[in-house]
Amino acid sequence: MVKLPGVQSTFLIHLICSYILLGLVLGIQILNYPMYHLLSAPAMNQYQQHYLIREFLLLLPFMIIELVTGFRLAFKVNNFNMHSSIRADLSIILSIWIITLVFALPSHLSLLHNGLSSLSYRTLVFTNIFRVLAWTVKCWFVTKMIRPMFAYDNAYEYEFLK
Repeated sequence: MVKLPGVQSTFLIHLICSYILLGLVLGIQILNYPMYHLLSAPAMNQYQQHYLIREFLLLLPFMIIELVTGFRLAFKVNNFNMHSSIRADLSIILSIWIITLVFALPSHLSLLHNGLSSLSYRTLVFTNIFRVLAWTVKCWFVTKMIRPMFAYDNAYEYEFLK
């Protein structure tokens, strides 16, 4: 039987995944998307094929771990103040997944099948800006939870430590 990590270990995994994902989507927004205009139509198609596979393999595991740890924290933390922050964090995660599945992924697929159209490109860049902002706010929320999550001296207030 696999033993699940405790709340604090789950929180650390969640925190690390959140910051990794923020760094990745920020890097994609700043480094990758601006270079799309430099590619010819055939090169864009070939690039998108390779890019989507690599992006999928890089981002998806971290996004799944972040989602699972977010749900685990939401169900394990009993303190009302912490629970509100964790629920806000989980809401942001779900929003990121919706933006990704409804807008970003179809835009990437459109670029793959139709080449670099201005609408697909603008949609992709615009939705990724929302993802960057969402992960930035999410990381701010999670960072604010570090002290309460590890406040052993005030275990009464944070009853999930019991």
